[in-house]
Amino acid sequence: MMTVNELSVENRIRAERLCWRIGDELAALHFALGEAASPSVDTLQFEAVNDPYSGEASHCGRWLGNGGYRIGEITLHADGSFYGEYDVVRPHPHKKNWFVEAIVVWGRGETIKAEARLQPAPDSA
Repeated sequence: MMTVNELSVENRIRAERLCWRIGDELAALHFALGEAASPSVDTLQFEAVNDPYSGEASHCGRWLGNGGYRIGEITLHADGSFYGEYDVVRPHPHKKNWFVEAIVVWGRGETIKAEARLQPAPDSA
């Protein structure tokens, strides 16, 4: 395992930008103060992995919860693309029949797309 500080400068910047984008998406949902915290780049634990598609080296960073379980991860690919998910697991703050499962981010280079992954609320089914 490695910290974000052990990554290349380029990957460190990409990881920071992904955290900011996840935070922006959470802010756009307007959760109550303290209800859904933005992820920190400093708490990511990285490991080098081989991309199963290209065979090139990638870096997979994971956020772990208090019990040591995964609450999110980002993968930074050698070709400049990336993908990540950050668990929210909260009722949608303004849509009564929806539940926010996670924030998903993906893209390449300077382009970062993000969206909340929603599920019908358990009691609305």
